[in-house]
Amino acid sequence: MGSVAEMDVDDDPAFQERLWTAMRVGWVAMLAVIVAALLGFTGKGGTFARSVVEEGEVRGIFPRVARWVTPDHVAVEVAHAAGPITIELPAEFSRVYELDRVQPQPAQVVVTPSGERYTFAALAGGGTRKIFFYVVPRAPGWSLPLGTLVVNGTALRASPVSVLP
Repeated sequence: MGSVAEMDVDDDPAFQERLWTAMRVGWVAMLAVIVAALLGFTGKGGTFARSVVEEGEVRGIFPRVARWVTPDHVAVEVAHAAGPITIELPAEFSRVYELDRVQPQPAQVVVTPSGERYTFAALAGGGTRKIFFYVVPRAPGWSLPLGTLVVNGTALRASPVSVLP
């Protein structure tokens, strides 16, 4: 029978160690991206995807991280809302977001020099009212200020939003 041919291969243990190290760093980097996405640092969902601002009986829920040209929403909750609700969106808000629709439909919308004022009719029985502003980010950017929303005279300082491409 014939003999097994041997192949002469040069070993470079230092190169192989560097290659294995680079591969491990790559795996750790991929794992870090996956964990960041699960926590909400890349857009919708996750613990860190939204910020909540509470002031008295008013609560605002804002995206911390949004995606460019991807629909999102800003929620405003008013506890014990017996009368009409007025929400003033600052001009900074309109520079970051294009407003798609508002739910429930406002009774009145007025454009002011400082932004837009939305007035919602009173509901019988009071209770907590939830108002949703469905928005689409206009352009990518890092730490874009949304300004201060004013809800029935109560100021809500929205945290900045980062819009990812």
